[in-house]
Amino acid sequence: MDHNQDLKPPALADHPPLFKVLTWPPNFPDLNPIEYLLDALEKQAQSMEAPPCNLKDLLLTSWCQIPQDTFKGLESMPSWVRAVLAERGGTYTIL
Repeated sequence: MDHNQDLKPPALADHPPLFKVLTWPPNFPDLNPIEYLLDALEKQAQSMEAPPCNLKDLLLTSWCQIPQDTFKGLESMPSWVRAVLAERGGTYTIL
């Protein structure tokens, strides 16, 4: 399967996107926004003194406690990627 193929379910195809989709360079995994957020979520969940008794509550509670600065870091990721690509070469496109 082509990794660039649109994998949206048909129900979502009729709706405008809720966020910009970045074409992410596969050779820069450290700049992956999903990994960045999952790392923050994991750290928050592990730091809880008395975690909730189920996974859903653990994730919701942890998500709500992620510091706002973490999300500001995500907002700056496109500029990080542009800087890395300018230094090492490659392309960057906001879809």
